Amino acid sequence: MTSQTRILELFLDFLNEKRLSSTEIAELYTISTRTAQRDLALIKEACEESDLKYTLTTDTLGEKYRLERHSEQLNLADATAILKILLAVRALHKTELLRIVDQLSASLNQKDRLLFNNISSSELHGYKQVSHGQQLLEKIDFLLDLIENNLGFTAVYHHEDKKNDRPIIGVPLSLMFDQHYFYIRTYVYEKEIVINYRLDRLIDISPRELETRDKIRATVEDGDLRKRAPFMFSGRDTQVTFKFWGAKEIVKDKFPDATITLNPKDGAYDVKAYVYDTGVTYWLLSQGSQVKVTGPIGFKNKIIDEINKMQQLYHS
Repeated sequence: MTSQTRILELFLDFLNEKRLSSTEIAELYTISTRTAQRDLALIKEACEESDLKYTLTTDTLGEKYRLERHSEQLNLADATAILKILLAVRALHKTELLRIVDQLSASLNQKDRLLFNNISSSELHGYKQVSHGQQLLEKIDFLLDLIENNLGFTAVYHHEDKKNDRPIIGVPLSLMFDQHYFYIRTYVYEKEIVINYRLDRLIDISPRELETRDKIRATVEDGDLRKRAPFMFSGRDTQVTFKFWGAKEIVKDKFPDATITLNPKDGAYDVKAYVYDTGVTYWLLSQGSQVKVTGPIGFKNKIIDEINKMQQLYHS
């Protein structure tokens, strides 16, 4: 066996999380301890001078060598937190989820991997994916590629009732997620507004060159979209004001860029936020008597009309 082959095999052993002393290496390859130490020095030097994310180190007694992955490696807490989030949102097809869980497991050291596999196998047993049952990661990859290459697209939006499918021509702006579903925020030419389309309902997606796509992306940036807060429904860009009698953190988490001021007269938080009016309507109504919309007047009247419709349902 050549020295190069021996060093490569030794490196692969370390990658497989083996811990070896120079004496053990000498016995394994029938070489002197000095030669084993020289091999170890070459591996350590290669790790330090390359882009490999490993460092050759020794245990606390300084006897056995091992490869230690740099801090970029996930630990058990990291992987478990990601797993819990993925399980809670239920947005991924089980096939896609299992693949990601396998990748999380592979990124851990041997001890953490065993613990993580025990946790994930128990959790995955009762996993319930969302009802549309689609695999979405390939579609996400395709749309992200359109965004990166500054392309528009054509598609058909498939309604749940299967009666009102309609064609779409637009520019994909960003991928968003809210309440179990992925959305593609899209500037729609026909309506000249931004609409959130549920990704699982888009079919027959094809790239398309659109003349004004640069102008659209220059005026509607990802960060600005996020400041409007993610909701299932988008609508018109609006500044709304409302009073909120619940916990401040609820508003702060939902509207991270809102202005929130405590009003000592009524004990409410006065909130001013830039949002998309249709999307925020349903969230405000979900807060019941803890919220009162104060402006603008047109939006306030819209909320009142919706409340009246709700009352009629209960009185009919």
